[in-house]
Amino acid sequence: MESKSNSYGECSLSLSALRVKQLVVSYAIHSNFIQDMRAALPYEGGGVLLGRVHHGSSPVDTTFFAHRFFVLPNTLQSSTRFLADPIQTVAAVLGSSHVGETIIATVHSHPNADAFPSIRDVQEAFDYTIAHVIVGTVTSKITTNAFFYRRNPLGYSFHAIPLVFSNPIGK
Repeated sequence: MESKSNSYGECSLSLSALRVKQLVVSYAIHSNFIQDMRAALPYEGGGVLLGRVHHGSSPVDTTFFAHRFFVLPNTLQSSTRFLADPIQTVAAVLGSSHVGETIIATVHSHPNADAFPSIRDVQEAFDYTIAHVIVGTVTSKITTNAFFYRRNPLGYSFHAIPLVFSNPIGK
């Protein structure tokens, strides 16, 4: 087990989870949410990826396909925390369910840190069954990473998953 430290704290990172699941995002959707994260500066920006989950014959074959990004305002207007507006979050859920989509991932930025989860990110996650994407904007180079968060009897952890960029996006 490898440990990754950032300005928010320290969590454990298990690289063995890299084979378990993947998140597929088109270049266009990635570009859209990067633009929204930059627009939110100096605060954390965020939103949700809407799409579908494809379950293969085993858990290793599970793939999350993002079809669109729904930006959500940060009600805290903070550079170290993100809290989505609850009314807009409900609107995203209701709007996605009408077309057979669901929330497959949260997205938020770290304006003053790299693209790894803080302890607070993992502890305050509203759902431990979806992916979580973090956009690091601490330097001029934007970095994007995807994770699954876990809550267990010993505490919290996060596991990196592959973030695959494609065009066109699989549906």
